[in-house]
Amino acid sequence: MELENLSLPEKTKKLEYAALNLSPKEIAEVCAEVGKLEYSARALGLACRYRGVDCVRALAEGGADFHAELSNYMVETYESYGYDFSIMLLDNFPKQTVPYLMITTEYKESVKCEGGKTLAPIGFDKRVEVLDYLCENREKVEFDPGELLYYAILFGDKRMTEELEKRSAEFSDNRKKMLTDKGERKDLYIWTGLLENLSEKNFVPVLSQITKRLDGVKLHCTEGIYFACEDKLLKVENLEFYFENFDKPKINKIDIMRKSVDRSRTEPLEYAAENGWLKQPKKRDELIEYSQKKGNTECTAWLMDFKNRTADLAAERAKAEKQTERELNAAPDSVTALKPLWSWKKREDGGLVITGYKGNETEVSVPPKIGKDTVTALGMAFSPAARVTNEVSDFRETITRVTLPETITEICDDAFLGCIALESVNIPKSVVKIGKGAFELCRALREADIPEGVAEISDNAFHHCDSLEFVSIPESVKKIGGGAFWYCCILERVHIPNGVTEIVSSAFADCGKLKVIELPDTLRELPHHMLDGCVELESVVIPKSITAIQGYVFYNCRKLKRIDIPDSVKKIGEYAFSRCASLETIVIPEGVEEIGGRSFADNPSLRRVELPRSLKKAVNFSSKFTPTMTVFDNSPNVTAVVCPKSYAERYCKRNNIPFIYKG
Repeated sequence: MELENLSLPEKTKKLEYAALNLSPKEIAEVCAEVGKLEYSARALGLACRYRGVDCVRALAEGGADFHAELSNYMVETYESYGYDFSIMLLDNFPKQTVPYLMITTEYKESVKCEGGKTLAPIGFDKRVEVLDYLCENREKVEFDPGELLYYAILFGDKRMTEELEKRSAEFSDNRKKMLTDKGERKDLYIWTGLLENLSEKNFVPVLSQITKRLDGVKLHCTEGIYFACEDKLLKVENLEFYFENFDKPKINKIDIMRKSVDRSRTEPLEYAAENGWLKQPKKRDELIEYSQKKGNTECTAWLMDFKNRTADLAAERAKAEKQTERELNAAPDSVTALKPLWSWKKREDGGLVITGYKGNETEVSVPPKIGKDTVTALGMAFSPAARVTNEVSDFRETITRVTLPETITEICDDAFLGCIALESVNIPKSVVKIGKGAFELCRALREADIPEGVAEISDNAFHHCDSLEFVSIPESVKKIGGGAFWYCCILERVHIPNGVTEIVSSAFADCGKLKVIELPDTLRELPHHMLDGCVELESVVIPKSITAIQGYVFYNCRKLKRIDIPDSVKKIGEYAFSRCASLETIVIPEGVEEIGGRSFADNPSLRRVELPRSLKKAVNFSSKFTPTMTVFDNSPNVTAVVCPKSYAERYCKRNNIPFIYKG
């Protein structure tokens, strides 16, 4: 196949084939053949694991590095969400697949290569040689020893951990921030997945290695992190470590005690009793009933003995009778009447935030008041992802309709996250804030009428709302967060009003039915991946206020035919118009000063590489031919309209992009 006809995934596979099968000299020739690839990380990782330092050096000197920015293109190229391929130096891998670390399932032991042969990982001493080379050339290959140390600890690779410590590897400030505060979702997903993979036995030994590198700051705890740790907390030593080393270590005490019963373990029950978890008679008796239903005679006997030793049965009976009488006589909006249905907390402003729904109705109305206090916010009251029992989580996935009162001013982070059956929920006119992931994965939700007064649509607010047909964005909105409407796959039309000054990456990515998007004159830039994967989008008017079109903005917009870039634009990012199969015309103004994409022509060190004679013959090599990856990669029909002597003209010439001059 001629070189110019090879797609980028094909070039990537060609490089990976070389990394596994060819000599260092031949690898260097292939590097010259395919050029500087956007995703060469896996090839470098394969060489690290299966070949040794000479092959790693050949790839690195040919331009390969560990840079692998997560994107749809990356998934298409690698057919996985591989993230940091330097981990292929390690001995161990997680037992189960971890989100964004799917590479680990393929390369645990041997790997197939040419002729049906298999390669086993090289010996540890040889991998140490590779480690030394990577450390010496860390900037060139974009290698972070601190990141490898992080994974080595979590994978339980003690030998590589020791080698990295000898080389003074340390966690970066960003890694420490992710562990102790918050970080990007992909990093949190990896961290959570690796915590889930830890065994009960290794929980304390591994996490002790992590915490000692955090300068005394406690590990950050989220709902997902708690769930990842939960099964390990049946061991009392792990439970104590959790409380001592995680911030805000809230715990589902009922679920822990039920799991203790499920596994016939009385030690956690003893811990629960010592720390007051069984102090309330109702919870104690519910646990006894649960244990009896499970047929667990050992735990039932322990719980009954605890009750007989500690309970004042006469006082408990009298208290229960009084409680029943109060409930019968209570007003509908009283604390007594609503406590069986709702849980809540008081906010600093005096209002209440609803934190949980305990009823069994699938169509629910949230009360405007509880007792004398006004309900002003909605927390994770309906989310199956909240810290609740499996039974409650399963039920929340069946809720179809929620009515919110006009007293609500804030819908908090993840309020309806994962409510897959939710078809309808009103957003009251009183609401001024919609939190991150508020309606994420509400796959049956049909419309979102956002009221005037909301200033920001937060990150992932409506991510993966598969059935969302209509969205109304008011003029009060100034910012649309990252992934806000990502994968709203049947949304056809969006009007973004004037006043919006910022849209964050992937805001409308993979909206597969989106045909029309109207952009405001107040917007400053089009962010990364903004319309990536909007395969039905046929046209878009870029406002004159835009100064930058970032990378991958129109990636895979297959029906887009023409783009007129306004004079205000100074920068066009990498792959901004790649895989636009129908794109015929793009007008690039004279003022554009930067156009993304890598090519031999743009890189002097690569331009001096001499291609092998056999390759020159195979592709009919000439001085005019320059292998490239441009902003128009895999957009075969495009012709650029440029100004004479402009940067755009020079870019088109050196990358063999058809162009004409403005008439």
